[in-house]
Amino acid sequence: MKAEDGVSTRNDVLNLLEIHRGESLSGGDIARQLSVSRNAVWKAVRELQKEGHQIEGVTNKGYCLSSESDVISREGIGLYLSNPDRIGGIQVFKTVDSTNNLAKQMAMAGAPHGTVIIAEAQSSGRGRKGRAFISPAGGGLYTSFLFRPALDVNQALITTAAAAVLTARTLECVKDCTITIKWVNDVFLQNKKVCGILTEAATDWESGTIDYLIIGIGINVKPSGSGFPPEVDRVAGNLFGPGESAVLRNRLAALLIDKIFDFFQELEENPKQAAKSIMAEYRQRSNVLNHRIQILGDPSLTEGLAVDIDDQGFLIVEDDQGGRHTLNSGEVSILPDWYQR
Repeated sequence: MKAEDGVSTRNDVLNLLEIHRGESLSGGDIARQLSVSRNAVWKAVRELQKEGHQIEGVTNKGYCLSSESDVISREGIGLYLSNPDRIGGIQVFKTVDSTNNLAKQMAMAGAPHGTVIIAEAQSSGRGRKGRAFISPAGGGLYTSFLFRPALDVNQALITTAAAAVLTARTLECVKDCTITIKWVNDVFLQNKKVCGILTEAATDWESGTIDYLIIGIGINVKPSGSGFPPEVDRVAGNLFGPGESAVLRNRLAALLIDKIFDFFQELEENPKQAAKSIMAEYRQRSNVLNHRIQILGDPSLTEGLAVDIDDQGFLIVEDDQGGRHTLNSGEVSILPDWYQR
């Protein structure tokens, strides 16, 4: 029997229960497979139950992790990954202030390329322009990816658009629906925002290359707690509504990780083709193109027709005199079809 470490045993027990999700395993069988005592297994199960894992202990049957249990864990995610060896490490937290903030701290401390940070909840989640991103426990998936890509600043510009496209593909893998993208990087299901994305980077100004790149993706998977505050509820929604059978967030996390890592591999091997295909799909998924929009925070252009998105992800807007303007950042809202200036 090996020396028993509480954290290690807890992780090993969870991994075994995840592999046999929905099946009963006796405490004795688990103890033998892990070379620990039955008491250590019991303690590990109690700890997992405290964390929220739905583990039922039945006399003469053993322990069973419910197929409905939906606590995010590294062990649960790992079972669904197509190529876990390429990932620099997955760290899962109950609550953080912001996964992007934590990713920055880890980047400055030397965390490797491909590090993934996931939280059940964020106390100070951030969106673009410093806006708060509501991140309650139990219903969302809040993830930040830390990359150290061999890209210059211009090549890295498409990563925001790429993150939106890859998230859209991921969501369509788990639900029969059509996901659209509101420029710059809000992900929509029907008329509700179900995902926000925040990309941040540190650059080496002498070389013009990226030191590190952080992609933060927050997905509203299913309702939780008291729901969104009234001011958020009118624009935000969940991928799965009340009464719908939601995907396990571990599976959703693994799908998203796979798609993000596949893209970065393609971007390193064939950057022009990767950028071309992503931008084509980004345009196709846009819910602002060919619509009249209001431009917020730009006194030189307040309204116009969104006519195109260029290869860098900039929005091309035509004013009422036929002139064209390029927006490289900012906020837009889609005006209703009946609206006429």
